[in-house]
Amino acid sequence: MPLMKSVSNLPGKLATHPWLMLLCVMLLIELAAEMVFRGACNGLLMAWSISPLALLCNTWLLAAGSVLLYVATNRLALTLLLVCSSYLCMVVGNLLKTGYMHATVQPMDFVYLPEFFQISGSFLGVFGIAALIVGLLALLGGSILLWNRGRCAQRAATRVKAAAIGALAMLVGVGMVVGAGSHGDILGLGTNTWDSIRAVNDRGLLLELFSECRFLRVTPPARYTQADVADCVQRYLPAPTDPRSTPVNHAEQVNLIFYLVESLIDPREFGVKLTGDPIPYVRAVAAKHTSGYVVSPEAFGGSANSEFELLTGMSLRFLPLRSCPYKQYIKRDLSSLPWMLKAEGYRTAAILADPRRFYNRGQVMGHLGFEKTQWLGEVPGTPIDASGRWPADAAIVDAIIATSQGPGPFFIFAFPGSTHSPWDYDAYRDSELDAAEPLPSASQHELKTYINAIRETDRQLGRLLEYFRHLPGKTLIVISGDHVPPTVYHSAAFDTLFKQRRTPLIFWSNYLPKQPDVVCSYNFVAAHALAMMSLKPRGFLALNARWSTALGVLSPGMLTSEGHRYDEEDLHNDLRQVVNDYQLIQWDLLFGHQYAESLLPSTP
Repeated sequence: MPLMKSVSNLPGKLATHPWLMLLCVMLLIELAAEMVFRGACNGLLMAWSISPLALLCNTWLLAAGSVLLYVATNRLALTLLLVCSSYLCMVVGNLLKTGYMHATVQPMDFVYLPEFFQISGSFLGVFGIAALIVGLLALLGGSILLWNRGRCAQRAATRVKAAAIGALAMLVGVGMVVGAGSHGDILGLGTNTWDSIRAVNDRGLLLELFSECRFLRVTPPARYTQADVADCVQRYLPAPTDPRSTPVNHAEQVNLIFYLVESLIDPREFGVKLTGDPIPYVRAVAAKHTSGYVVSPEAFGGSANSEFELLTGMSLRFLPLRSCPYKQYIKRDLSSLPWMLKAEGYRTAAILADPRRFYNRGQVMGHLGFEKTQWLGEVPGTPIDASGRWPADAAIVDAIIATSQGPGPFFIFAFPGSTHSPWDYDAYRDSELDAAEPLPSASQHELKTYINAIRETDRQLGRLLEYFRHLPGKTLIVISGDHVPPTVYHSAAFDTLFKQRRTPLIFWSNYLPKQPDVVCSYNFVAAHALAMMSLKPRGFLALNARWSTALGVLSPGMLTSEGHRYDEEDLHNDLRQVVNDYQLIQWDLLFGHQYAESLLPSTP
């Protein structure tokens, strides 16, 4: 009976304790929002899947913000209306974006809200636009009505204390979120950086949004004006009035394939004797064709960042540590290799093993200029690899061959995933290919699985090259690994930053003799490929090609010129000018007003 009496008196207590009411309502709002999002994305059975800690952290942030709003307005009903409507918009926005783009709302999305409203009619429809207008008008009218009802009877001292508590709670909450993102999973809510939908399922809507805010601050160039951009372009390229500024390519068009292999390295770099060679075909091709090393922007991970540098020619050196441009920054069409080749009459296609929701690729591929993207994991009947997780390499090769058989020249970007970590499965337990010397048990199993997976990649790559070897017409296939594999066993061979971030690079062609070895960072691979195709670069790549003659590697923590490595403070004036110019144009195209678009060599 005492319990029932306490429960029956709860509404009265809440009415006389508005701060307690505010906290209870925030908990209910957060719980409802998470259930709606999870239920819509993952099914009704997953609606209750949020962890108690994630629920607590999200409610903490929501309540702290609500307390500050209540202190500012001194109107409880108005605070509840504004918070509820804002959170409702956040849930609806996330559901719309996951439905159309397979990714959740990111902080940089708010920068492009004006562009969103310009195209909103194409997917909201007339009724959606009408509902949005009615909702905004209702919110405005309700806010005015509640504002005019008068203030709550709160003492000034109480409001000051509440403001201090709310501000402190917000600072602590945001600090924990940023700290968790910067220093690992200290909250125990997952470290997912590749799938924003899964990250929301792990952390909650508000926590995931706040965790991405640390990437909003990107160091701008020392000077950024339209005149600065124009001066920079003119230092390297003819003036726009010069007919040479719009180059015409008369050479025979060369088909181009980028074959980016997950976690590819030469297994000999482990420093372990093996019972056989896992990559005989790759090794033979590297000996006969132009080859070398490519430096990835990250060690042991960050596939999408290697991909970003490869396709755009831009560098992660000028972006925040652990940022991912695919997730945080690419919200509009961006100068890239696919756009350039498309303007040259090429068909552009991407063939990916990853789901479209990984790294926001469902949205990004279009912004980079791909006419068609094949998500093989979503195609019914696609053969699966030995791990049971990814489309088999044979399926990737089959898709490349099928895509190449259309009219005209083509550019295909292919990214198989069968060699992806973790290498904890038993598909190769009985294989004769193994380490020929004793290793710790976990390392032995992992290394054996990895080298056998790489051997299958080698076989399928051989099948791909043999197919194009005998076809008429010129074809260039660029083969590389996205990063060094994150294996448990890392021998002394990976004792330097360069060795931790270099992977094999091969330029295979059916028309060129072997040329001197190439060592470069991913942002310069496209420039080397275009030179081998005798194709004059356009857009950002026109400048990138000029800079590639002065720089070999321009990557986070690494910079080389003519084989010599430089620290930032050791750069001589000419080299520092190149680096500063690189940063200026990249900033302009990625974040700025895109002044360079009208100054760089244009498309035909």
